Amino acid sequence: MKAAQTKSLTSVGRGLLALGGIAGLMALASCCLTPDKTIDVTRYCVIDLSPGPSAASYPVSYLPDVPFWGWPDEYKTSKLVLRKIMPNSFTMGGHYASGNWPHKVTLTNPFYCGVFEVTQKQYELVMGTNPSHFKDEAKPVDNVSWDVIRGKSSTYNWPTSNAVDPDSFMGRLRMRTGLNFDLPTEAQWECACRAGTMTIYYWGNRMNGRYCWYMANSKESTHNVGQKKPNRWGLYDMSGNVLEWCLDWHANIVKDQLPSETIDPVGPSKGEERIRRGGFWNCSEDLGCSSDRYSFYSHFSDSQDGFRAAITLPRRQP
Repeated sequence: MKAAQTKSLTSVGRGLLALGGIAGLMALASCCLTPDKTIDVTRYCVIDLSPGPSAASYPVSYLPDVPFWGWPDEYKTSKLVLRKIMPNSFTMGGHYASGNWPHKVTLTNPFYCGVFEVTQKQYELVMGTNPSHFKDEAKPVDNVSWDVIRGKSSTYNWPTSNAVDPDSFMGRLRMRTGLNFDLPTEAQWECACRAGTMTIYYWGNRMNGRYCWYMANSKESTHNVGQKKPNRWGLYDMSGNVLEWCLDWHANIVKDQLPSETIDPVGPSKGEERIRRGGFWNCSEDLGCSSDRYSFYSHFSDSQDGFRAAITLPRRQP
């Protein structure tokens, strides 16, 4: 993908206005304008998975914004959509999170993060199987291990290497799209979850069931993705539904050992357990906050375990 894939406001505006009347004007107004009045036409990356698990390639396309009427169901089943997040700094950690002391983090590379958790239909279209306990094509895939998602941890050992098993979920996406698919780092995940907020949850300081599925409202099951309110950056289910695997090994983040700023953290060089974030369908309300952390062995899988796809992009040139 080229680093600067933007069009002028005039040229894209004419195209959007060609949609006709109010709809065209509203589509224009809702696009992502950059400071130099250009529209980033790669704000959303879309992978068409409909060719299925035996396909040699998946078509890749881009959108400047969310469709006018919201994301159709196909973006939760046969298409995978990710949102671009630009380099930024934020305060990571804090609140109820054990072993995650507040600290400043700067991410210098833009990255794409899945708008939704990877669903069962999407997983099946890539892998040809569905390991989930709670079956439904638009529910998040569950019962998946870190090893199955990207390759056995002892061999494909992030952060020593970013290589993935060619036959894993991420390996197949890489081969069929030419894009650097992977799990997000823990820092990327929390940046995407917070979406610029500093509150306990990404919607405020008190639990609100309009944003997440958890113990009090899930009826002991996962639910179709995208039914709850999104965060400020339009990402759904960052709290609750299923835990989401991240790349990093787990280690406590201790106050006295922190530098004044951490730039592009990738986690410890080794460990025993991999990070999981975001709470799940049967967690209590104090375990779904933006900074809370879970971890377990990379070969482990359970009905609470799912994931969200990410793509790290090259650093922007001045």
